[in-house]
Amino acid sequence: TSIQSLLEGVSHRRCCGDGQQIHEREVYAVTSDSREVKPGSLFVALRGVGHDGHDFVEDAIANGCVAVVCENGVLSKERAEAAVKTAILLEVENCHIAYALMVANFFDRPAESLKLIGVTGTNGKTTVTYLLEHVLLEAGLTVGVIGTVNNRYTGRDGKQIILSTQFTTPEALLLQEVLREMADAGVSHVIMEVSSHALAQDSCRRVSR
Repeated sequence: TSIQSLLEGVSHRRCCGDGQQIHEREVYAVTSDSREVKPGSLFVALRGVGHDGHDFVEDAIANGCVAVVCENGVLSKERAEAAVKTAILLEVENCHIAYALMVANFFDRPAESLKLIGVTGTNGKTTVTYLLEHVLLEAGLTVGVIGTVNNRYTGRDGKQIILSTQFTTPEALLLQEVLREMADAGVSHVIMEVSSHALAQDSCRRVSR
C-alpha cells in the first residue's frame, strides 16, 4: 500500500520528501505504538491520557518506519529536521481522525460493504446487541457483533467465529481489521457497541456509510 493511498480523505501537509516518494513508498503496516514499528511501517503519533505519541517519534524512526504522521507544529524545528533525514514527515490537524481514516484505507474500507448498526449509551449496550443479533439471524442474515463480551460473526458456512476482545469498541486499527475479516467472510450486517471513549477518540471514523 502506498502512502498516498493511505492519505485518501486525510487533510495533510507534507514536511519533506518529494511527491513521487509518497506515491511510490510502500507501507506494510500502520501503527500508533512505536514499539510495534517494523521496517516499512507508518507511525501515527496519537495523544493519549498518559502518553503522547509525539514523544516517541525518534523511537519509531529508529525502528524503521518510513513515514511519521504528527499534529501541526508539535515537533520542534530541530526534531522535524532530524526526522526528515530518514522518514517522510506529514502533519495533520488531528492525529486521531487521521489514524482512523488511514487504517480504514489500509484495510480497503471494509465498512463500505457492510450494513452497520451502532449501539451507544451508558447501560444496556450489550443486551441490545444480543437482541438485534437474534432478530437478524432469525431473518436469515449473516451477522457480526463487536462488543464487550467478544467479537463474533457467522460466516458463509453457517459456523460462528468468536474473537476475544479487550475493549467495548476496539481501537481504530483493530476495528478495521475485524471489519475486514467479517466482510471477507460474507457478513452482511454488523452490530457494534460504541463506547463514549471510542467516540471521543474518533475511532469510528469511516465506519458508518
